[in-house]
Amino acid sequence: MKALLSILLAFWCVMAGAQVLEDNALEQRITSNFYTEQLPVDTTPTYVISGEVGRAARIPVESIDLGYNTAAYASGTTYNLTASYATINFSIADPVITLAEPGTYLILAGANLKYEAATFATTQFASFLIRRSNNTPANLSNSDRTITLRIITTITDHAGTVIMPPLIYSTETSGDMLELQGKLSATPSAGSLTVTSSEIIAIRIL
Repeated sequence: MKALLSILLAFWCVMAGAQVLEDNALEQRITSNFYTEQLPVDTTPTYVISGEVGRAARIPVESIDLGYNTAAYASGTTYNLTASYATINFSIADPVITLAEPGTYLILAGANLKYEAATFATTQFASFLIRRSNNTPANLSNSDRTITLRIITTITDHAGTVIMPPLIYSTETSGDMLELQGKLSATPSAGSLTVTSSEIIAIRIL
């Protein structure tokens, strides 16, 4: 009986060893059929893929400098508003910007106003707009804003802050000059209404 058990144990060891060898050989054959390699990456694509399922379209990718922006802040002697639209004109720098590149921009602008010993006997208004002063000069659509002034007598006081409507402006031309302009419906009978600070900013979005 012991002899029979010894024979069976020896046979099982032989068969188990053969199976291990066979498994190792199979693994080597499978491994030999595969390899790994880093795929090349195109870091300067000229097309992207878009379209419906089952249909693909190649769309050219343009280089757009979305980081381009420009701003102008008024500085120097303050500006007294008149009864006609004119550029907010400080003695050193004015709220005037030049768009060096074609594109679509978000335009932001504003101004602070002050009564300087001013007298307004009736209700008057201060109006502002953004104007392109070259490349076919024109007032920009939807860029205007008007505020109501107080009836006052020789008052020096803050007159309000004008925040211009955010404006989406598109141009295909280089060098467009944009400026903030303002006026009064009527000048005060005494003193003045002064722009004490002003700015205009353009941020390219397309």
